[in-house]
Amino acid sequence: MVMGVSPNFQTMAMYIEGYLSGINLASNPNIFPGIDPWFQEKNNVNKSRSWLWHIQKQNKGKSDEELRKILLQTFREYAEEKL
Repeated sequence: MVMGVSPNFQTMAMYIEGYLSGINLASNPNIFPGIDPWFQEKNNVNKSRSWLWHIQKQNKGKSDEELRKILLQTFREYAEEKL
């Protein structure tokens, strides 16, 4: 929370993608591109869309707060397995 305002799903998603891009540039060029294939394989989904698109599509109708929880849980699972 920044100054009393919680970030929405899109802001949080951009932050996570920026974080992965930074790690990618600093150390391992295979990390950032890895989250899409990891998510797609784990969830058996279309390979032409990003993991963020799939999270929103699979959870259509859920609140922004619920989407943020799903986003963070997905990122945590990825980090535990791959980082």
